[in-house]
Amino acid sequence: MAINSIDSQLGDIIDPKLRKIGERVVRQLELAADKVAAHAADAARFPLPTQRDSAENILASWFDTMPEKKRAAAGVAAIQRVNTTAIRTAHLGELAGVDLQTRTPIASQGSAFAIPNLKFSAADLAKLQNPAFLGTLRGMIPQHAPARATRSDSLLLRVTQIRCANETNSPFGGHIGEDDMWLGGTSVDESGDTKTIKPIKLGSFNNKEIKHYNPPRTFTNFDITERGNSFPKAYLVTLVLVERDNGKAMQTFLDQVTKEIKKQVQDALVKVGTTIGGPFGLVVGTISAWVFGELIDYISSGWRDTVFRPLTVTAHIGSYDSVWVSSGRKDSTDRMLETKAPQARYQLWYDWLLYNSTAGLGII
Repeated sequence: MAINSIDSQLGDIIDPKLRKIGERVVRQLELAADKVAAHAADAARFPLPTQRDSAENILASWFDTMPEKKRAAAGVAAIQRVNTTAIRTAHLGELAGVDLQTRTPIASQGSAFAIPNLKFSAADLAKLQNPAFLGTLRGMIPQHAPARATRSDSLLLRVTQIRCANETNSPFGGHIGEDDMWLGGTSVDESGDTKTIKPIKLGSFNNKEIKHYNPPRTFTNFDITERGNSFPKAYLVTLVLVERDNGKAMQTFLDQVTKEIKKQVQDALVKVGTTIGGPFGLVVGTISAWVFGELIDYISSGWRDTVFRPLTVTAHIGSYDSVWVSSGRKDSTDRMLETKAPQARYQLWYDWLLYNSTAGLGII
């Protein structure tokens, strides 16, 4: 009997200490988003950093693509938040001391504030270096299923259909009419390597319209032989649905913000005594994916832009010759995900496919 493969959706970070790390990075990025919006309303009072790779400037590159009415409304709301001391103290905790009126990046200022009541013991650090810990972190438990004769060497994530449950209709000067939908995202492999996935155009959608993709649209591909025969192997894919005229701005933003989030997560972990690399890279990738979802939620509500909450799905591969618990086959059962933005809602169906690259995509 071979250890089977399991797919699931990433939820909250279960480990309380790792969640504290994630929450710290989220708060730093939320502050950066507020500063970007406040800068649009009062540039002299809220100057952006000179460093082009700062979180503020990365977020500003996306903010500047929004319609003028949206930017103006976001600026007014942000200034109200940052000017209300009670709100800042309650939400930001120790980061309430960050100065938004200097050019020093918020992440740099944040590094001077320790995360309260957070210590990693030797046992904690040993646990984080254990590849099996990722299963606990995501709530996945290896099971058993009959092996298939064909050895798989690759893993695909595919989009099978999209449904527009509620069409975009923004009161702040956004797109009216058909939604032009793009799907981008990021991936994390078994060693923690993070890559941006080139956005794909899904087509135009009217309200309640559904598109079936036959054959399914390939979103990303993994080589499951890359790190040898050490199983189980875990993979993460974050999907980001955006209503945009083209995917170029989305690609640039994903490249930059993914790199910045990963850097802030690593910096926070190093400060509490962890080391980066090996199986621990998967911990960094998992926290980063969660942080990204929280950030998009914040700017979607605060800026009122039509960026849907990212959806992170995981695959837990048991062996080269295993099948999926959900289907008993090399292709998993279709799963439906729902994602929302202000005044809009979409449903996306996806599946995973284990296959042999020499034999082709035929399902065995």
